[in-house]
Amino acid sequence: MVKRCCWGTCDSTTRYPERLDGVFFVPFPKPPKNVEKCKLWIKLCGRPHSLLNISNITRDTYICSKHFVDGKPTAEHPHPVDASSTHVVSPGSFSSESEESEDEDWRLSPTAFSPSPGKKLSTSSPSKTKPSFFPSSSATPKGLQRKRRFSAVSPENFREIWKNETDKDQEPELPKFIPKRTPGVQVDCTRPYSPLELFQLYFDMDVVGKIVLHTNKYAAKKKEQGIKHQWQPVGIDDLFKFIGLVIYLGLSKAKSIRDHWCTKSLYSHRFPSRIMSRNRFQSISGFLHLSDPDEDLINDRKKGTSGHDRLHRIKPLLYDMILACQTYFHPYKNLSIDERMVSSRAKISVRKHMQEKPTKCSYRLFVLADSSNGYTWNFFVHEGKCKSMSGKGLGYDSVMKLLPLDLLGTGYHLYVDSFYTSPALFRDLHKASIGACGAVRQTLQDFPKNKANDFSSNSERGDVRWFRDKELLFMKWKDSRELRMCSTIHKASSADVVKRNVKEKDGSWVAKHMPVPTLIKDYNKHMAGVGYSDALINTYNSLHKTMKWYKAFFYHFVDIACVNSFLLHQEIAKSKGQKPMTHKSFREELIEALVDYVDDSQESEDMMSGKERAPCMPEFITAGMDIHPSMKASAGRRYCANCKLENKHNKTPIICRVCDVPLCLVHGRNCFLDWHKKKRGSLSVKKYTGK
Repeated sequence: MVKRCCWGTCDSTTRYPERLDGVFFVPFPKPPKNVEKCKLWIKLCGRPHSLLNISNITRDTYICSKHFVDGKPTAEHPHPVDASSTHVVSPGSFSSESEESEDEDWRLSPTAFSPSPGKKLSTSSPSKTKPSFFPSSSATPKGLQRKRRFSAVSPENFREIWKNETDKDQEPELPKFIPKRTPGVQVDCTRPYSPLELFQLYFDMDVVGKIVLHTNKYAAKKKEQGIKHQWQPVGIDDLFKFIGLVIYLGLSKAKSIRDHWCTKSLYSHRFPSRIMSRNRFQSISGFLHLSDPDEDLINDRKKGTSGHDRLHRIKPLLYDMILACQTYFHPYKNLSIDERMVSSRAKISVRKHMQEKPTKCSYRLFVLADSSNGYTWNFFVHEGKCKSMSGKGLGYDSVMKLLPLDLLGTGYHLYVDSFYTSPALFRDLHKASIGACGAVRQTLQDFPKNKANDFSSNSERGDVRWFRDKELLFMKWKDSRELRMCSTIHKASSADVVKRNVKEKDGSWVAKHMPVPTLIKDYNKHMAGVGYSDALINTYNSLHKTMKWYKAFFYHFVDIACVNSFLLHQEIAKSKGQKPMTHKSFREELIEALVDYVDDSQESEDMMSGKERAPCMPEFITAGMDIHPSMKASAGRRYCANCKLENKHNKTPIICRVCDVPLCLVHGRNCFLDWHKKKRGSLSVKKYTGK
């Protein structure tokens, strides 16, 4: 039988004999034979009544020899050392009231253990000071020092009584809100934007062009390997039609994808067959590829080594999507971070099986969203078990990775759930001028715990307990259950109320108004940013069954682009005082624009044939020409193509060496970038170029 010491915080046990170093165990007095001595020893052990009382004293209850003055019970010192004071209590001084008293928090300094042999204790009156049996830490017996259980908060704070709603709290000093850019949409809100134009901010020509090139290259390799499948090279317009049908499948649900092309009278899905045949759709879906197949082979050879990249097949689209999300919108003051699950049964180490989640088998994304509208501003894919970069856990690393302060700015307020909340994280964010607020798990190691400050069974709904440790505010609020919170941006006192239905003793339900801290109301209001984005995605989810894990991410990225472009549409309409379209109407108009997209440019033909097109680069019109130095500033200047579309007449010495189109490239007017964004997406551009 394993013997354990029941004195104070001692962890001596025979399970680890190498730690005992000559320590032996003394049996506890048994209640039937010596009740008074048993009660005295229970009091001297200093443990809460619920953990150590007469009813749970058995023959296997022991105290180790470290807690006796002489190293064992003697005639002069027959009892163990008191765990809460430096005096020895005689049996006559014991009061039975201690057994009936409320549980108290047992707190010991690291050196609050028995004295070394030969040292005698004072029998003076009980002292309120900390016990100090050893002159220095070096005199402490080996193995007796314990680590603090709550490292982020000083142990002195645990002894203080928590305050309630009647006590005043100081106003926290909040950092000034200084964003890097003006919060909101980062496009010209004075001109109208169609759903297709907003969607192409995320799936622009460069992104779509790379997918087309890699898909054709992957299909050609599969054909060389002998796969018997009809394949026609895909072009940019084909991929846009395919994406349009993918979004359509989220609007019009069916048991199987094949049912959308079924000709039976029971089915009336005429739209897909008008755009693309079923075989063509399944062919593109089967050969869809996001990365270079040649680079995939090189990466696959590195499996089992540190150089292997598990997310290599989605990295090109992943980086482009994150860059677009951060470019065309800057978040407002309140942010939220939460996880998002992408359902899939494709077998890869990145996939997580989480039994408590609605989607058991899924990929895990950590997402930073704007709390006011749910815009997905930053995210990354969790790659599975890996060593923490900071040594402070996955929650800490996720928050720090999602907050690029050089792009965001300072003064933001961040709301997180209990997975991320920790005093260490909140202190580091406070130093970086970022406020934080979050729920706290009951088992959080660094949350101050004190039995005396817990809610009793008679506590009413709306009761508050709070405690401040410098910039950290810890709070407990009694609702239908106890809520624990931590914040660096709120104060404890509040005059807000909330309505709750309370069940009376007679079984009737009565509506009552009860006080609620501002911290709780702000958390409920601003924590739903990622949740609102998830709701918009899941309403018309484009994801369908696939055994290729990277295709599941492709469909999810399409959903992110649809939702973010819809939120941009709402923001633009709000700035103009107009009524925005509904989410469904926005997707319907986007689908029609995607399936009607026509592209007959030479670039698309090169991609269909597997040729990589040279990138568009600016160069001087007079490059390579022998021009007199006095004429270099004016020679060869031509009217800018982008300015001409806007009925402006500006000349420029710059030309795109691939498109052979003159474009401005000066401070305050970047027509080179604007024209290529609109290229082939506008009939006026096609008319100008003649393509």
